[in-house]
Amino acid sequence: MNSIQLILNQKLVDLKANNPRFSSRSFAQRLGISSGALSEILKGTRKVSPKLATKLAERLSLDPIASAHFTGQDLAVDSVRETEYLKLSDDQFHLISEWPHFAVLNLVQSRRSIHKISWFAEQLNLPLRQVQDIFDRLLRLKMLKFEKKKYVRCQTAVKTSDDVMNLSIRKSNMEDLELIRDHLNNLDVSERDLTSITMLIDPKRMSEFKKWVRKAEDQFAQKFQSHDATTAFRLTIALYPLRNSKT
Repeated sequence: MNSIQLILNQKLVDLKANNPRFSSRSFAQRLGISSGALSEILKGTRKVSPKLATKLAERLSLDPIASAHFTGQDLAVDSVRETEYLKLSDDQFHLISEWPHFAVLNLVQSRRSIHKISWFAEQLNLPLRQVQDIFDRLLRLKMLKFEKKKYVRCQTAVKTSDDVMNLSIRKSNMEDLELIRDHLNNLDVSERDLTSITMLIDPKRMSEFKKWVRKAEDQFAQKFQSHDATTAFRLTIALYPLRNSKT
Protein backbone atom coordinates (compact mmCIF):
# COMPACT_ATOMS: atom_id res chain seq x y z
CA MET A 1 0.00 0.00 0.00
CA ASN A 2 1.47 3.36 -1.04
CA SER A 3 1.54 6.54 1.04
CA ILE A 4 -1.52 7.99 -0.70
CA GLN A 5 -3.60 4.90 0.09
CA LEU A 6 -2.37 4.87 3.69
CA ILE A 7 -3.18 8.53 4.30
CA LEU A 8 -6.61 8.33 2.64
CA ASN A 9 -7.55 5.16 4.50
CA GLN A 10 -6.43 6.59 7.85
CA LYS A 11 -8.29 9.84 7.21
CA LEU A 12 -11.48 7.93 6.39
CA VAL A 13 -11.09 5.82 9.56
CA ASP A 14 -10.64 8.99 11.65
CA LEU A 15 -13.70 10.65 10.11
CA LYS A 16 -15.85 7.57 10.73
CA ALA A 17 -14.59 7.38 14.32
CA ASN A 18 -15.78 10.95 14.89
CA ASN A 19 -19.03 10.38 12.99
CA PRO A 20 -20.14 6.73 12.49
CA ARG A 21 -22.62 7.90 9.83
CA PHE A 22 -19.86 9.38 7.68
CA SER A 23 -19.71 7.41 4.41
CA SER A 24 -17.15 6.79 1.68
CA ARG A 25 -19.43 8.74 -0.65
CA SER A 26 -19.28 11.75 1.69
CA PHE A 27 -15.49 11.41 1.81
CA ALA A 28 -15.33 11.38 -1.98
CA GLN A 29 -17.46 14.53 -2.13
CA ARG A 30 -15.12 16.23 0.35
CA LEU A 31 -12.17 15.26 -1.86
CA GLY A 32 -13.90 16.47 -5.01
CA ILE A 33 -13.80 13.11 -6.79
CA SER A 34 -16.34 10.40 -7.61
CA SER A 35 -16.98 7.58 -5.16
CA GLY A 36 -15.86 5.13 -7.84
CA ALA A 37 -12.54 6.91 -8.27
CA LEU A 38 -12.00 6.95 -4.50
CA SER A 39 -12.73 3.22 -4.28
CA GLU A 40 -10.19 2.48 -7.02
CA ILE A 41 -7.53 4.65 -5.35
CA LEU A 42 -8.08 2.97 -1.99
CA LYS A 43 -7.77 -0.46 -3.63
CA GLY A 44 -4.62 0.59 -5.48
CA THR A 45 -6.13 -0.11 -8.91
CA ARG A 46 -6.07 3.56 -9.97
CA LYS A 47 -2.89 5.58 -10.41
CA VAL A 48 -2.96 9.06 -8.90
CA SER A 49 -1.46 11.74 -11.14
CA PRO A 50 0.68 14.53 -9.61
CA LYS A 51 -2.12 17.00 -10.37
CA LEU A 52 -4.74 14.87 -8.58
CA ALA A 53 -2.35 14.20 -5.67
CA THR A 54 -1.92 17.95 -5.19
CA LYS A 55 -5.70 18.44 -5.27
CA LEU A 56 -6.27 15.66 -2.71
CA ALA A 57 -3.55 17.02 -0.40
CA GLU A 58 -5.25 20.43 -0.45
CA ARG A 59 -8.69 18.94 0.22
CA LEU A 60 -7.23 16.94 3.13
CA SER A 61 -5.60 20.12 4.52
CA LEU A 62 -2.28 18.30 4.94
CA ASP A 63 0.60 20.17 6.51
CA PRO A 64 3.50 21.11 4.17
CA ILE A 65 5.71 18.13 5.09
CA ALA A 66 2.91 15.54 4.89
CA SER A 67 1.77 17.14 1.63
CA ALA A 68 5.27 16.77 0.19
CA HIS A 69 5.26 13.05 1.04
CA PHE A 70 1.73 12.66 -0.30
CA THR A 71 2.51 14.30 -3.65
CA GLY A 72 5.84 12.51 -4.02
CA GLN A 73 8.04 15.60 -3.71
CA ASP A 74 11.65 15.07 -2.69
CA LEU A 75 12.25 16.33 0.83
CA ALA A 76 15.96 15.58 0.76
CA VAL A 77 16.82 19.00 -0.61
CA ASP A 78 20.44 20.09 -0.82
CA SER A 79 19.94 23.60 0.47
CA VAL A 80 19.89 23.95 4.25
CA ARG A 81 17.97 27.19 3.77
CA GLU A 82 15.19 25.42 1.84
CA THR A 83 15.02 22.70 4.49
CA GLU A 84 14.68 25.30 7.24
CA TYR A 85 11.98 27.11 5.27
CA LEU A 86 9.99 23.90 4.85
CA LYS A 87 10.17 23.24 8.58
CA LEU A 88 9.19 26.83 9.35
CA SER A 89 6.19 26.57 7.04
CA ASP A 90 5.21 23.33 8.73
CA ASP A 91 5.44 24.93 12.19
CA GLN A 92 3.41 27.93 11.02
CA PHE A 93 0.76 25.66 9.52
CA HIS A 94 0.27 23.80 12.79
CA LEU A 95 0.30 27.02 14.82
CA ILE A 96 -2.52 28.59 12.82
CA SER A 97 -4.58 25.48 12.15
CA GLU A 98 -4.66 23.76 15.57
CA TRP A 99 -6.51 25.32 18.51
CA PRO A 100 -4.29 23.95 21.34
CA HIS A 101 -1.49 26.32 20.35
CA PHE A 102 -3.60 29.38 21.09
CA ALA A 103 -4.96 27.77 24.25
CA VAL A 104 -1.37 27.33 25.48
CA LEU A 105 -0.45 30.90 24.54
CA ASN A 106 -3.32 32.10 26.71
CA LEU A 107 -2.86 29.68 29.59
CA VAL A 108 0.79 30.66 30.14
CA GLN A 109 -0.47 34.15 30.95
CA SER A 110 -2.62 32.97 33.83
CA ARG A 111 -1.25 33.86 37.26
CA ARG A 112 -2.53 30.48 38.47
CA SER A 113 -0.72 28.40 35.86
CA ILE A 114 1.74 25.71 36.95
CA HIS A 115 4.53 25.84 34.40
CA LYS A 116 4.90 22.12 33.80
CA ILE A 117 3.93 20.35 30.59
CA SER A 118 1.87 17.84 32.58
CA TRP A 119 -0.27 20.64 34.06
CA PHE A 120 -1.09 22.08 30.63
CA ALA A 121 -1.86 18.59 29.29
CA GLU A 122 -4.29 18.06 32.17
CA GLN A 123 -6.00 21.43 31.64
CA LEU A 124 -6.46 20.79 27.91
CA ASN A 125 -7.25 17.07 28.31
CA LEU A 126 -4.60 16.24 25.70
CA PRO A 127 -1.81 13.61 25.58
CA LEU A 128 1.45 14.71 27.20
CA ARG A 129 3.43 14.05 24.02
CA GLN A 130 1.13 16.27 21.96
CA VAL A 131 1.41 19.14 24.42
CA GLN A 132 5.20 18.77 24.52
CA ASP A 133 5.26 19.05 20.72
CA ILE A 134 3.13 22.21 20.96
CA PHE A 135 5.55 23.84 23.40
CA ASP A 136 8.53 22.83 21.26
CA ARG A 137 6.90 24.39 18.20
CA LEU A 138 5.99 27.62 20.01
CA LEU A 139 9.54 27.91 21.31
CA ARG A 140 10.99 27.39 17.81
CA LEU A 141 8.68 30.07 16.44
CA LYS A 142 9.73 32.39 19.29
CA MET A 143 6.11 32.70 20.37
CA LEU A 144 7.24 31.50 23.82
CA LYS A 145 10.41 31.69 25.84
CA PHE A 146 11.38 29.99 29.08
CA GLU A 147 12.93 32.15 31.76
CA LYS A 148 13.00 32.09 35.57
CA LYS A 149 11.31 28.66 35.50
CA LYS A 150 8.27 30.05 33.66
CA TYR A 151 7.02 30.08 30.07
CA VAL A 152 6.56 33.64 28.86
CA ARG A 153 4.50 34.65 25.84
CA CYS A 154 6.40 36.73 23.30
CA GLN A 155 4.80 39.27 20.98
CA THR A 156 6.54 38.00 17.86
CA ALA A 157 4.47 38.16 14.68
CA VAL A 158 4.49 35.10 12.44
CA LYS A 159 4.54 35.55 8.68
CA THR A 160 3.73 32.76 6.27
CA SER A 161 3.22 32.31 2.55
CA ASP A 162 -0.29 32.69 1.13
CA ASP A 163 -0.67 29.01 0.25
CA VAL A 164 0.29 27.87 3.76
CA MET A 165 -1.88 30.57 5.34
CA ASN A 166 -4.96 29.77 3.25
CA LEU A 167 -4.65 26.04 3.83
CA SER A 168 -4.08 26.38 7.57
CA ILE A 169 -7.02 28.77 7.98
CA ARG A 170 -9.28 26.31 6.16
CA LYS A 171 -8.11 23.49 8.43
CA SER A 172 -8.66 25.74 11.46
CA ASN A 173 -12.22 26.45 10.31
CA MET A 174 -12.85 22.70 10.00
CA GLU A 175 -11.50 22.19 13.53
CA ASP A 176 -13.85 24.89 14.81
CA LEU A 177 -16.81 23.02 13.34
CA GLU A 178 -15.66 19.76 14.93
CA LEU A 179 -15.17 21.46 18.31
CA ILE A 180 -18.66 22.96 18.14
CA ARG A 181 -20.21 19.59 17.27
CA ASP A 182 -18.29 17.84 20.07
CA HIS A 183 -19.24 20.44 22.69
CA LEU A 184 -22.89 20.37 21.65
CA ASN A 185 -22.91 16.65 22.41
CA ASN A 186 -20.81 16.68 25.57
CA LEU A 187 -21.25 19.98 27.41
CA ASP A 188 -24.28 21.24 29.28
CA VAL A 189 -25.80 24.44 27.90
CA SER A 190 -24.69 26.25 31.07
CA GLU A 191 -21.05 25.65 30.05
CA ARG A 192 -21.29 26.88 26.45
CA ASP A 193 -23.13 29.24 24.17
CA LEU A 194 -24.21 28.85 20.57
CA THR A 195 -26.54 31.33 18.96
CA SER A 196 -27.35 32.50 15.45
CA ILE A 197 -29.31 35.19 13.64
CA THR A 198 -30.56 35.31 10.06
CA MET A 199 -30.57 38.63 8.20
CA LEU A 200 -30.39 40.20 4.77
CA ILE A 201 -26.91 41.55 3.97
CA ASP A 202 -25.41 42.93 0.79
CA PRO A 203 -22.57 40.51 -0.17
CA LYS A 204 -20.54 43.49 -1.35
CA ARG A 205 -20.20 44.57 2.31
CA MET A 206 -18.47 41.34 3.39
CA SER A 207 -15.12 43.10 3.75
CA GLU A 208 -16.72 45.75 5.97
CA PHE A 209 -18.43 43.07 8.07
CA LYS A 210 -15.15 41.21 8.64
CA LYS A 211 -13.47 44.37 9.94
CA TRP A 212 -16.39 44.99 12.30
CA VAL A 213 -16.25 41.43 13.64
CA ARG A 214 -12.47 41.62 14.26
CA LYS A 215 -13.00 44.84 16.22
CA ALA A 216 -15.86 43.30 18.21
CA GLU A 217 -13.71 40.26 19.05
CA ASP A 218 -10.93 42.50 20.36
CA GLN A 219 -13.41 44.43 22.51
CA PHE A 220 -14.86 41.17 23.84
CA ALA A 221 -11.39 39.92 24.81
CA GLN A 222 -10.49 43.21 26.50
CA LYS A 223 -13.66 43.11 28.60
CA PHE A 224 -13.75 39.45 29.63
CA GLN A 225 -10.19 38.08 29.53
CA SER A 226 -8.85 37.34 33.02
CA HIS A 227 -5.31 36.35 33.96
CA ASP A 228 -6.71 34.65 37.06
CA ALA A 229 -8.61 32.08 34.97
CA THR A 230 -7.20 28.66 34.06
CA THR A 231 -9.75 27.77 31.36
CA ALA A 232 -9.22 28.94 27.79
CA PHE A 233 -12.38 29.57 25.76
CA ARG A 234 -12.69 29.89 21.99
CA LEU A 235 -15.16 32.35 20.44
CA THR A 236 -16.28 31.42 16.92
CA ILE A 237 -18.43 33.69 14.75
CA ALA A 238 -19.52 32.63 11.27
CA LEU A 239 -21.38 34.40 8.48
CA TYR A 240 -22.38 32.59 5.31
CA PRO A 241 -25.03 32.92 2.58
CA LEU A 242 -28.06 30.64 2.88
CA ARG A 243 -27.77 28.98 -0.49
CA ASN A 244 -26.31 25.84 -1.99
CA SER A 245 -22.55 26.42 -2.14
CA LYS A 246 -22.30 24.33 -5.34
CA THR A 247 -24.50 26.70 -7.33
